[in-house]
Amino acid sequence: MIVCVLLLPFFTGNGQISDVKFKNITLKDGLSQSSVYSIYQDYRGFIWFGTFDGLNRYDGRSITRFMPYSKNDSTYNLSNGNIWGMDGDKKGKLYIATMGGGLNVLDFDNCKLKSYIKGKNASIIGNTIYDVAWVNDTTVWLVAETGVSRFDPVHERFFNYPFAISNRPVMPGVRGHSLYIDSNGDVWVGTYGSGILKLDRGEGRFRIFRNTAGGNRDDDFIRDIKPYRNGKMLVASLGGLYVFDPVDHSFRKYFLKAENLYEISSGIKGDYWITSRSNGVYKLDAKGNVKHFYHNYFDPNSLPDNMTVGVFCDKNENVWVGTYNEGVAMISGIKKPFLHIYHVPMKSSIPNNSVFAFAEDKKKRVWIGTQDGISVWNRKTNNFERVKLKMFGKETAGYNVWSMYLDDDELWIGTSKGAVRYNIVTNKQKHFYHLESDPGSISSGYVENILKDKTGNIWIATRHGLSRYIRSTGSFKNYYADGKPNSMSNSLVWRGYADSSGRLWFSTIDGLNLYDPENDNFRVYRFKEGDDGIM
Repeated sequence: MIVCVLLLPFFTGNGQISDVKFKNITLKDGLSQSSVYSIYQDYRGFIWFGTFDGLNRYDGRSITRFMPYSKNDSTYNLSNGNIWGMDGDKKGKLYIATMGGGLNVLDFDNCKLKSYIKGKNASIIGNTIYDVAWVNDTTVWLVAETGVSRFDPVHERFFNYPFAISNRPVMPGVRGHSLYIDSNGDVWVGTYGSGILKLDRGEGRFRIFRNTAGGNRDDDFIRDIKPYRNGKMLVASLGGLYVFDPVDHSFRKYFLKAENLYEISSGIKGDYWITSRSNGVYKLDAKGNVKHFYHNYFDPNSLPDNMTVGVFCDKNENVWVGTYNEGVAMISGIKKPFLHIYHVPMKSSIPNNSVFAFAEDKKKRVWIGTQDGISVWNRKTNNFERVKLKMFGKETAGYNVWSMYLDDDELWIGTSKGAVRYNIVTNKQKHFYHLESDPGSISSGYVENILKDKTGNIWIATRHGLSRYIRSTGSFKNYYADGKPNSMSNSLVWRGYADSSGRLWFSTIDGLNLYDPENDNFRVYRFKEGDDGIM
């Protein structure tokens, strides 16, 4: 066996950095139990927490609990509340590994939960399940103390592979703990004291790979395996962190002062988060740098518990850490949520703090519409430039801006004194305002919203009607609530929206209007008391 050591810089300072804050989710927030061993995000974005006593679904604000018992509803009764692993498909099914209750499959979209229990209704390898991995609609792998099962959810069948090696019938003392399915479909098992196993599906047996790189028996206690760079695997063990090469079967030890490691999760930027049963959480970035996060008694925003187990990096770069005693700790992926831009008298800034509209041009400049005009923000220089408009023959920098739409180099600006078409390259502009004597003028001087349809027409929603700009004549076709069949539901039009099919929707103070381009009229949708929808 090849043994080598991979040296990486390791973090030995104070650990907790000041700009990282952990949000703590506990029993007070509705969590069913404080020991969170598994975390998963489903295809809809919900975060699931598996604890020693119950399953929890978190929507960002509240928690829904699923327990092994229910006084009022048995629809989602789990066979066992001690949950060690979870994985899901893309159709709403969640596969749940329980400690003593076999495999539970939760189909939340169809309000179904089914348990597969050895000796009761299934030929599963065992009822103490440590880990589960969904591969496709017909393949779900799970590892138990006594072996591995492949589950076919379509036909509800189990194919079992008890732990066996070479010509031995059974490997005495081998106990499965973690599961990893590589890109080739090969099944790897982390064991508790026997290193890594690889399943030979043809023979139905396992090949064993011991970890002697660290010279410590604890190195063979493999708690998690995750894909690493260049086809290798990152391995968390009781003895520390290792890289395993599936080609030459060698282990390389990270020179990291960390033992008793538990779980690994990879982020979308190439970083890895690793939990420890005794010393907090470690982050390995793409360059190999290490940061250590642990509980600081004097910092209420630090990690709440050094005994960490489950960890998950979600689609939004949030990191969720399951602790043994203090529930869930979360680090937001947004390090700087907001940049505050505001008006500063006599300085280069926006003209007013009431901001209603934005547009970004090809040069990445941001046009900011306020209650007192427009400023163009150059993000490279952090400079703001006022835009002067000519209205009713007078040039002014102070005007109310309610909406903007950038059509190539033409910026359409909705104000309380009509609409302005402004060329951002040449600075040429044209003011459109309402004239009672001109039916081809804009329907109202108070412009709420501007949008463009798939044919290139500009639509302007006003407080008294809807206007469609006719480029060939420079005039408008106006639509009102005039009481005629298929006219608009109301003339006060707030917003317009073009959906993915190109259909135009307009909201008013009395209903939703869908434009019919073939007949040049509208279909109206109104809310009806007692209906679930609006039709």
